Amino acid sequence: MASLLVDTSPRPGITVESSAQDDHFPKDISQLVLELKLGDGLVKRADLLSRKSSPGVWDANKSLILAEVFTHFTLSVFLELDEEVHQLLASKELYGPDLYDRLGEPADIPLGGHENYLDMILRTTVFAVGFFRETPGGGANNIDNSITQQQEEASLIPDDHPDKPRRLSNLAHSFFTRFERLGNLGDLDDAIARFQAAANLLTDDHPDKPKRLSNLGNHLLIHFEHLKNLSDINEAIGRFQVAVILAPDSQSHKRNWLTNLGGALRTRFEQIGDLDDINDAITHHRAAVNLTPDGDPYKPKLLTNLGISLETRFQRLRNLDDINDAIEQQQAADNLTPDGHPDKPDRLNSLGGALLIRFRRLEDLDDINNAIAHHQAAVNLTPDHHPHKPNLLNNLGVCLGARFQRIGNVDDIDNAIERLQMAVNLTPDGHPDKPGWLTNLGGALGTRFERLGNLDDIDDAIAHHQATVNLTPDGHPDRASRLGNLGSCLRIRFNHLGNLDDINNAIVQHQT
Repeated sequence: MASLLVDTSPRPGITVESSAQDDHFPKDISQLVLELKLGDGLVKRADLLSRKSSPGVWDANKSLILAEVFTHFTLSVFLELDEEVHQLLASKELYGPDLYDRLGEPADIPLGGHENYLDMILRTTVFAVGFFRETPGGGANNIDNSITQQQEEASLIPDDHPDKPRRLSNLAHSFFTRFERLGNLGDLDDAIARFQAAANLLTDDHPDKPKRLSNLGNHLLIHFEHLKNLSDINEAIGRFQVAVILAPDSQSHKRNWLTNLGGALRTRFEQIGDLDDINDAITHHRAAVNLTPDGDPYKPKLLTNLGISLETRFQRLRNLDDINDAIEQQQAADNLTPDGHPDKPDRLNSLGGALLIRFRRLEDLDDINNAIAHHQAAVNLTPDHHPHKPNLLNNLGVCLGARFQRIGNVDDIDNAIERLQMAVNLTPDGHPDKPGWLTNLGGALGTRFERLGNLDDIDDAIAHHQATVNLTPDGHPDRASRLGNLGSCLRIRFNHLGNLDDINNAIVQHQT
C-alpha cells in the first residue's frame, strides 16, 4: 500500500484553546486571565504570543506574554487609550515598532533587559484587571458605547482637520475589536470602510499614508480569509503595493509592508496558481531581508518567510535551486536565533520541513536524518501545553515515517506512531488540525500493518480514518482524499479477512 502520510506541510498550527496551567505561572494571575473571558480573536492573539513561552523561563518571557495580553485587552477592547499611548509603549520597547502593522502577530521581544519591564508589567496588569472589574457591564457594553462615542466625535471633525485620519483609524480598530469578540462581519466591513476613509484623507507624500494603506490591506486579507472572495485579496495586494512604493527604503516599517505584500501574493498564488504571484512574493520577501541587518531581532522571521515562499515555488516547478535556497534561508534564520529564544522551536521546525521536502526529491539520507534531528530538538524545547506542540510532534512523526519507508527500520515506524498518537491526544476534537493528525496516524498504522501484519494496526488505522471523515464536512477540499484513505484500508482488511462488509464499505467510500 502506498504511504498514506498526508497533510504534512509544516505550519504554525495555532489554536484558540486555552493552554494548560504551567507550574511556573502564578496561580492568581492565571485565574485572572480566565476571568477576563477573552473573545476568540483575542485568545488567538494570546496563543500567538505563547510562542514567547519557553520551559522554565518565567521572568524573561512569560511576564512579557502576560503584559502583552493584558495591554491588548485594555487598549483594544476598551479603547480608552489611542495611538499616542500605543506609540509611547512602542518607545518603551515593550512592543516591537511594527506590532500594529502586523495585525496581531507578536512583536519580537528584546533579548535582554527583561527585568527592566517588571514594574511596567505589574502596573499594566493591575490596570487592565481593575478597569475590567470596575466598568459597568464588562467589555461588551463598553465597546458598543466606545464605538458610538467615536462615531459622534469623528462626524464633528472636518475632513481637512489633521486629526481626522487618526480618529477614523481608531474607530476602525474599535469595529474590528467588536468583530473579533462577536464575529459579526458587518463590523469588519465597517472597519475596512473607516481604514479606507483614513487613507483617502492623506496625500501620497504624507508619512502616515503607507501605514494607513497597510492597515487597510491587512483587514482586507482578514475579510478574504472569512469569505474567500478573490476581490478582497486583489484589493489588499493593491494597497500593499502602493504602501511599498510610497515608503522610502530608509523607512523602518518598509520591511513589514514588503513582508505583507509578499505574504498576500503567496496566498493568491495558492488560490489561483499564477507563477507571477509567487515570483513577486519571493522578490518582495528577499527585499525585506536585504533591508534588515543581521542583528535585528526581526531578521529570522523575514528569512523564514522567504524560505517558505521558495518552498512553495519548488513544490510547483520542482527546481532544486529553490529548495536549496529555501534550506539556506531557514538555516540562516535558525543560526540567528539563540538556543534560549522562544522562537527557536519554530525555526527548527521550518528548517526540518524544508529538509524533508528535499529528501522526498533526492532521497539523501543526510537530509532526513537532519530533518528528524531538528524536529526532535523543536519537540524537546516545547512543553506539552504549548499550542504548537501537536504540530511539532506531527511533523516529527511524519519524518520518522518517511525514514522508515526508505530504510525499513521498525523502530522508526514505532516511534512515528508514538509521536503521531501524542499529537492527536493533545489536540481537542474541534481543532481544525485534528483531522490532519488523525490522517497521518492512520497512514502510519496502515504502513506498519503492511510490514508486520498485526490486525490491531489495520483496525486502528480504519478507526482513525473514519474519525477523520467524521470530522471533515461535505464540500471540504480534503474530504475526497480522506474517504479514499478509509476505503483503501477497508480493502486491505478485506484482502486479509475476507469480510464482505469491508469491501462493500470500501466501495461506498470510493464512490462517495
